[in-house]
Formats: sequence, structure tokens, C-alpha cells
Amino acid sequence: MISYDPAFAYELAVIVHDGIRRMYVEHEHKMYYITLYNENLPMPAMPEGVEEGIKRGMYRYKQSKKKSAQAGIKAHLLASGIIMDQALQAAEILESEGVSTDIWSATSWSELYRDANACDRWNMAHPGEKEKVPYLQQALKGEDGVFVAASDWVKLTPGCLAPWMPADFTVLGTDGFGLSESRESLRDYFR
Repeated sequence: MISYDPAFAYELAVIVHDGIRRMYVEHEHKMYYITLYNENLPMPAMPEGVEEGIKRGMYRYKQSKKKSAQAGIKAHLLASGIIMDQALQAAEILESEGVSTDIWSATSWSELYRDANACDRWNMAHPGEKEKVPYLQQALKGEDGVFVAASDWVKLTPGCLAPWMPADFTVLGTDGFGLSESRESLRDYFR
């Protein structure tokens, strides 16, 4: 089972195309679970060169052009699905406060976890060979600052990536449902 939580229409197109290729051309025994939402939001054009990141679970959607007023003030917002809109709004607020903020689209928390766990297993079983590096760590190599993951999923979903994330990692998400009458109220409840 491969699950995705795309934020943008182009991500969905890449995922569906890859799924058709893998299941019907390569004859892999896979099932895809894709979360879609019913909120109408503007859909941007696909940035160049992000297809592989979409399939592997994450890519940098937007890199800040702003240099922080103070050295070392940097934020990385990792968001999936419909929460991407809130991450983009949060980035505007942070940037207005002088915080250089990059936005990462996390299309699949589970694929990032699966890859990182597979690398750890391989490294443990092959101690004398060159270690494999999880895609997540490759993508974030050389990045510093605060890392915040946000999703409409339970916090455990993006939180399972903590062992492979930089030290300053915070997860925002839900830990249940039925606690409010709207998504906005639920997000407020879970902060």
C-alpha cells in the first residue's frame, strides 16, 4: 500500500501517472491510497524538477528569497495535503517577521518513513559496506534552522520521521476527531 496526501493538482497527476506505470506497465503488486480534499484552492503550475521528490514523498516547494535579519534564523515548514494552504500563510507571517522560511511539500509521510527504515535495516545488516542514506536526509542535507511538520493526520504520522530529522523538529497535527464542528475549529483545538 502506497499512500499519498497531495497538496496540488500537479502532484496528483505525477502520482497517478507513476501508479499506472508501476501497476500496469511494470506489473508491480501495489495499491495506492490517495487523500483528496473538497476545498477549492488555486492550483499553481508544477515547479521544474520536482517529479522524483513527489514520488519519493517530499520536495522543496518554495525556497525563501529572504535572508534572515539575524544569522541562523531559518524555518522549514513541511506540509501535506490541505494543510499546505496554512503553511503558505504561516510562511508569509514568518517572512514578515524576518524569518527566512522554506516550504516543503510532504506528499507521503509513509514513503519517507518506509525509505528511512529500509536504509536503517540495510545498514544494520551490512556493517562493512557503505551506508545508505534515507531520501529525507538527502533532501534536507545542509539545511539548518527549525523544522515544523504539519498535517491533518494524527501527529504520529509525520512524527514517525523524528529519528531522521534534524534535532529541532516539531510536529503539528490532530490526535482524534469529533472534537469540533469544522476543520478550522479542529485545527484551532490542536493548535
